[in-house]
Amino acid sequence: MRTPAPRSRSGFTLLELLLVIAVMAILGTIILGGANYVTRVAAAKRVQTTAATLTTALYRYRNEYSEWPKGNSTKTKGTLTFKENNGEVFNMLRAENSAANENGIPFFDETSVFTVDEEDGEQVLVRYADKPGGPVCYLSRDKKVIRYYIVTINLDNDTASVSYNSSELNDGD
Repeated sequence: MRTPAPRSRSGFTLLELLLVIAVMAILGTIILGGANYVTRVAAAKRVQTTAATLTTALYRYRNEYSEWPKGNSTKTKGTLTFKENNGEVFNMLRAENSAANENGIPFFDETSVFTVDEEDGEQVLVRYADKPGGPVCYLSRDKKVIRYYIVTINLDNDTASVSYNSSELNDGD
C-alpha cells in the first residue's frame, strides 16, 4: 500500500514571523537611539559654531571701527558682560544699523541665529533676521529652556568672546 506523500508547505510559520518582527524592532530601536545622539551632538556643535562666528563678528567690527560694539555702555576700562541684553551689542553689527554701522557692513549672517519672541504668552525662538535687535539665544539640550549667549569684552586687554553654557549641551559622552 502506498502512503501519501507529505504535502509541501509554502509560507512562514507564526513563530518565524514573530521572530523577524522582534529582530526588526530591536534594530529600529538601536537606529533611532543613534539618530537621537547624532541630533544632540549636531545641536551642540551648531551652538559652538555660532558662538565662534559671533566672536569673529565682534573682531571684524573692532577692526573696521577701531572700537568694540559696547551697546549702551559708556565704560572705557574694565570688562563688559552682556547676557539677556546681548542684543545691544549684536544690533550694532547689523548692516541696517546706520548709527552704529555707518558703512553698512553685515558682520554676521542674521538668518543663522535666533532671538526670543513672545507668542501667546510663551517664549519661542525666531530667526534674528525676522525680529532684529533682540538678544541672540539658543535652546538648552532638553529644548525647553531658552539660553543667551554671553558676550564678554575686556577693554583693558582689547579682547572679546562669545560663550555659552557648555554643560547644558553635552552629556559628557
